[in-house]
Amino acid sequence: MSGARARSQSRLWLLAGLILALGCQEKSKECQRFIGTVNKTLREIDARPQPKADDMAAVAAHRQALAEKYQALAKDVAQLKLTEPTLVERAQRYSGLAQAAGAALTAGVQALKAGDPKAAEASQKQFDGVAQEEAALVREINDLCLKDEKP
Repeated sequence: MSGARARSQSRLWLLAGLILALGCQEKSKECQRFIGTVNKTLREIDARPQPKADDMAAVAAHRQALAEKYQALAKDVAQLKLTEPTLVERAQRYSGLAQAAGAALTAGVQALKAGDPKAAEASQKQFDGVAQEEAALVREINDLCLKDEKP
């Protein structure tokens, strides 16, 4: 009887290990989808040529295009079907930051078009603040997603 019990317990541990591994595998897949979605848009943003700083119309058009990219990124992240609670929470925060970035850029465009350099500078500072928050959140996401992959 003890041999059968030992085999049964071994199977339970094996099943628990398998469930844990599959859970980690699912989290890893979700992390990859989330990070892939974000990185795709950020690569597109980085690939855009920078306008000359003294060409206000070009700067406004550039910022408008960036605002649209950030708004689309917010929507794309919000539409991801994630199930890992800690990743869901961070994805929601990231989507909110992308929306805030888009809003700051849009405000900057409106200020540039209105010829209001103080408002344009204020919106740039707002965008820079969002970028700092995003950098901290990215570190959290990377830590979360890499935690289970480290040997």
